[in-house]
Amino acid sequence: TPALGTTFVVQVPKSTGTCSYLCDWNLLALGLSDTQFNGVALPWPIAPSLGSPVCGQLRVSLDVLQPIPFASGSGGIESVPLIIPAVPSLTGFTFHHQVISLRFTLGSLNTTAFGRKGTGIVGT
Repeated sequence: TPALGTTFVVQVPKSTGTCSYLCDWNLLALGLSDTQFNGVALPWPIAPSLGSPVCGQLRVSLDVLQPIPFASGSGGIESVPLIIPAVPSLTGFTFHHQVISLRFTLGSLNTTAFGRKGTGIVGT
């Protein structure tokens, strides 16, 4: 549970099963919902819309996208800090997060991988 006035750290694996998250672009999606995004029910099997191979499904609304810099030698896990302001009205606020990784070949989207969904509830 992330606390007010602290930094909440999301642990991001570089791979899960057959999905690899060590790609050209890695994003942390933060969403207010895990049931719908822009009128589309979640989880959304987004593969037909992208026109490229996809591993996983979109499971959170895309309200904020934050780049994730993967560093070599990090033991397979990256930590992404999220600062939780010390604002009492945020207590009980629920957010969802998911990693989205994009791999490009010759300037075209080649592969997309969606990680597992996580949920955070801001505590005191």
